[in-house]
Amino acid sequence: MPTLVIKNPDGTEQEQDFGDQLTIGRAEGNDLILAEGGVSRKHARFFLEGDDLMVEDLGSANGTIVNGERIEGPTKLEPGAAIVLGDYEASVKTGSKARPKVDKSQAKPSGRATGQLKRPASLAKAGEGRSTKVMPVVKPPSSPGAKRPSRAGSSGPALRGLSGTVTGKSFPLSGVMVVGRVAGVDVRVDDDSVSRRHAELEAKGGEVVLRDLGSANGTTVNGSPIAEDTTLAPGDIIQFGVVEMMFENGAASGVKPAVRPSRGGPRPRRGGMDEEPIESLATEATSTMDPKKKRLFIIGGAVLSLLFVAVLVKGLTSDGGGPAQPNNPGTPGPPKPPPDPADEIEELLKVCRTYASCEGRVADWGKAEAACSRILDIEPIHGPANDLMKRIKYERAAEDAFLKGKDLAASGRLEEALDSFAKVKPYSKELVGCFFLDTLSAAKPVVEEVKKGVGAECKTYASNARWENALKRCEVYMRLACQSMTPDELDPPYPLKVKLDGPVGKNDWRPKDPNHINFRKAREKLRPGDAPWKCPDIPAFRPPAPPPDPSKIAIQEFKDRYKEEAMGRSLILYYQGAFAEAAVPLQKVIENVNKSQLHDEARGLLLDVTNAISYFKTGQTELSNDRPEKAEEPMRKALALDEKLVLGERYGKLKDDEKRKALENRSSFVRKGIIEGMSSTCYLKGKTQADKKDFRAACKVWKLGLSFSRANADLLKAGYFCTQRAKEALDKAMNSGSCEQLKAVLDLAVDGDGYREQVQEMLDQNCK
Repeated sequence: MPTLVIKNPDGTEQEQDFGDQLTIGRAEGNDLILAEGGVSRKHARFFLEGDDLMVEDLGSANGTIVNGERIEGPTKLEPGAAIVLGDYEASVKTGSKARPKVDKSQAKPSGRATGQLKRPASLAKAGEGRSTKVMPVVKPPSSPGAKRPSRAGSSGPALRGLSGTVTGKSFPLSGVMVVGRVAGVDVRVDDDSVSRRHAELEAKGGEVVLRDLGSANGTTVNGSPIAEDTTLAPGDIIQFGVVEMMFENGAASGVKPAVRPSRGGPRPRRGGMDEEPIESLATEATSTMDPKKKRLFIIGGAVLSLLFVAVLVKGLTSDGGGPAQPNNPGTPGPPKPPPDPADEIEELLKVCRTYASCEGRVADWGKAEAACSRILDIEPIHGPANDLMKRIKYERAAEDAFLKGKDLAASGRLEEALDSFAKVKPYSKELVGCFFLDTLSAAKPVVEEVKKGVGAECKTYASNARWENALKRCEVYMRLACQSMTPDELDPPYPLKVKLDGPVGKNDWRPKDPNHINFRKAREKLRPGDAPWKCPDIPAFRPPAPPPDPSKIAIQEFKDRYKEEAMGRSLILYYQGAFAEAAVPLQKVIENVNKSQLHDEARGLLLDVTNAISYFKTGQTELSNDRPEKAEEPMRKALALDEKLVLGERYGKLKDDEKRKALENRSSFVRKGIIEGMSSTCYLKGKTQADKKDFRAACKVWKLGLSFSRANADLLKAGYFCTQRAKEALDKAMNSGSCEQLKAVLDLAVDGDGYREQVQEMLDQNCK
């Protein structure tokens, strides 16, 4: 079954299995929803055509990019194809793939003397999973079927860590257990080469079966990738990503060792365990040695044997000078200390939070509730666990109501669907919950359709004086319509009074919505003494409030920044791009002798404003002449002054990430002009160079544009194209051993793709 591996804009990855087809887009109804920038409501479709895997763009705004080219129709995906969907990168894998192992005995010596460039040991090969950290190379077994001897004394089936963060750790196996990177799995392996849910082990019928769960880097047994359920034998070396573990089996487990022929040929058995005979290992280790090394090997073995005997004798005589009691395997050892309740609670809390998270739709309320319940068994007044239990209860009810509403809507029972949707409300002001936004989206078209239908019925019944029928249908209509009405549209503001018929006087008020009038008339006729009707609070039917206008917030900040109104007004004029008028209020302050205490501050502000405008205009002139390289310096100076003017006292105090967010929400005319101008000019000039096949020149100017902004979709695609070119250039440089070719990679590499740092270290090592 094909699996789509998606790299998110923040660098994290997710996997999505699909059968015959998979649709991707921003809107509800797609098989996979990608909500970040650049993705259209219905963006692309992946599907199988015979044995071929195809992708088709669904009329998206930014297109679907395959290997740097925008596709026009259904396109076949070759192995290793690179796909771009807006701000997302994707690749397809059709089965488990193990990370290739390196046979160091066949490798050529590195260094320029052999025509090979030495790759720095601290860096993984660029392009191999750029979203993950660099992992150490795992030394392969000596032969494809080699196993390591099992450790004796295991009380049952278990995995023992051989590398990475699990080295030396043992994980007993029982039932079905999941191996993965995230908290909450049964065997957690904290390594970027391991997928969130990587593989599964199942102990059943006297055997332990291993299966891969569609992991990104695959699972191997004794060096061979597995694509289906695999029965483990004691001593098997399992590799999850690049992390190695050994399968061990003890006599007490009741799990019989599986008998499988070794890939390396039959081996002698001892005690039901596959082991290499010590004699054969010694023979193999010494048969190829020269005589001098062999003598040293034998002497070293003898010394080690003497040391072993000495330690054994000391152990036998250490208990009060007398011989120690022989170790009886059937006698239980000293009892293990009970687990620390605080540590147990901490681990359980991680599990509860993981399965109660909405992120990635991995929530499992049953597992979350079980973990938090265990915490409350240990500590009943544990605050975070009690809070989580409340939210789990809410989320379960919200999920049931949401799914029931969708089913009712799909079957045409629209009013019942709305009754179910209405039960879903935000969990709190800070946390809306996992299903509220989905409910808001699913309920919107149903609300509009029901409003249209019952509104027509309300009008018909009222116009025919069928007031009992009118009241029922008009109230259903108002229950939905009032969610988007203002208070003055629902009730008369003081001191106006309701008048439903005849001309409206100065002190009269009448609803704007005709069905609102019909509803009030029906109530007056049938329930004249009832209390005024109030609109029910149904958040799931209420359009979300519009976000605050960043420009209005910025302008208010400028007004509040200075006691002198003229100085704030000058800054507002600059912010809005009224350059000719921006300096006038400041000049008037400087010319007023009675405001001499403000003169120094006004002169400093005037200097910053006029310099920012001057640098900006100089840069614009260079851009109009298609010289973004010449525009870079004045534009950067203008940006620096703009940051100082817009941020005020916070300038220089904010961290880079905080500063970026603050400026994005308060973009001045100057900042917008610089970012848009540099981005578009750099893209077009780079495209001209790329059309001439001068990719180094194209990538240099594209990278200049990206250094100003990564919000331009065309520039992002161009940057991805340069990354692919950098990878190709690096491969050629590695094969040729040419330092000049290696330097060329720097012109292609894009910040963040990992190649620049790698190449620079290689240049330092090889090309001084």
